[in-house]
Amino acid sequence: MAPASLAACMAEIKANPGKRYVYILHRPDGTPFYVGKGRGRRIASHERDITDKSDRSRKANIIRSLLRSGKTIGYRIDRWVDSDLEALAREVELIAQLGRLDCGTGPLANATPGGEAGMEIGTQAHARYCEARRSDDARRKASANSRSMWENEATRERIIAAVAEKWSDPHHKDARIAAMREGLSQPSVKEKLSAASNALWSNEDHRHKVTLSTTEAWNDIAYREAITEATRLRWADPTGRTKMMAGQRASFASMSKAAKKLWSNPDHRAERSRAMRELWANPEYRAAQMEARNRNRAKTT
Repeated sequence: MAPASLAACMAEIKANPGKRYVYILHRPDGTPFYVGKGRGRRIASHERDITDKSDRSRKANIIRSLLRSGKTIGYRIDRWVDSDLEALAREVELIAQLGRLDCGTGPLANATPGGEAGMEIGTQAHARYCEARRSDDARRKASANSRSMWENEATRERIIAAVAEKWSDPHHKDARIAAMREGLSQPSVKEKLSAASNALWSNEDHRHKVTLSTTEAWNDIAYREAITEATRLRWADPTGRTKMMAGQRASFASMSKAAKKLWSNPDHRAERSRAMRELWANPEYRAAQMEARNRNRAKTT
């Protein structure tokens, strides 16, 4: 069977949610170069994983070389399986059948024969890899590589498209939201996030950068129009509108009687809305507001 596009494979995976599969990566001429197993978006992870330059495996180097030369990687789901054991067995069978580069028996970049032997060797290698990634030097390099990739417009668009595709899957979206909520419900996670945020906002350089970037963004008419359109869409969505109204009602409930009387007047609300639009259209006012907000936030840290 000829290799297909990643999009075609992902469509097949979406039609079989949660099922395990064995897959093959191909060079543009159809030659296979890697056999793997997994479920969900595992098959789509390889191009993303090469952003870590510390991965010097044959597979990663082949993928980098192909992408640099503007070539496309071929993807193929070899078989759907019902268990991990079946996936391991088929992986071993395929690797033995196609042959490995390091053994001189074929074109595959796999470094192990697959199956349980591959898992054992892979676990040891993964432990060493994780230990290496913890070093300050490794983190600095990874950060620099990420910035470099993000500055490349084609790479940036590909990453954004991949993330958008992933979040368009309701199963993935629900699972990620549930995992985030569970994590944020833990006091230890909240404390870590709060400490990290406080450390950032206590840094004057960081506050200044945020102020500049926010001011620059709001000076961009296209950005303001995009925010306006997103707000309109949210208000058009009954669920989003209900949440926003609930927040406004909670805020309104905490007002004084005089303030409530004022805000219950449609003319007053319209005038305040017009005045605020005029104020925020002024770049100097926006910059001053952002600077004040950052100063106040720094005082609470």
